[in-house]
Amino acid sequence: MSELRTELAGVLAGTGIEVIDYIPEVVNPPLAIVSAGDPYVQESFDEKTFDSDYKVNMKVRLVASPVQNEVATDDLDDYITATLIALNGSWETEVSQPFMYEVNGYVYLAADLNLSTTITIK
Repeated sequence: MSELRTELAGVLAGTGIEVIDYIPEVVNPPLAIVSAGDPYVQESFDEKTFDSDYKVNMKVRLVASPVQNEVATDDLDDYITATLIALNGSWETEVSQPFMYEVNGYVYLAADLNLSTTITIK
């Protein structure tokens, strides 16, 4: 799973914002945080081939710089667009509405991209 998370972070590295593939103790936006989704892994049994595939869910939290919300909203839209372009349809994607993300006493405008892909574990 960590290999998949690292690969996803690598794909997002071209978006122009810093990407990390773990949940940090301190954030320094703009930032994309790649972490496990919820649920993290779901089994998907194929009745035709009798193979067990697994749906892996990841979350990418896009965090805008601490500026006026009007500017941060535009920046966040740009980050979302850049992320969707970088993913190029390779993951099932769902984007949350923007929300206020509080960490270490600071509040930032953020949005979550919930991503899913199917893998085979042998």
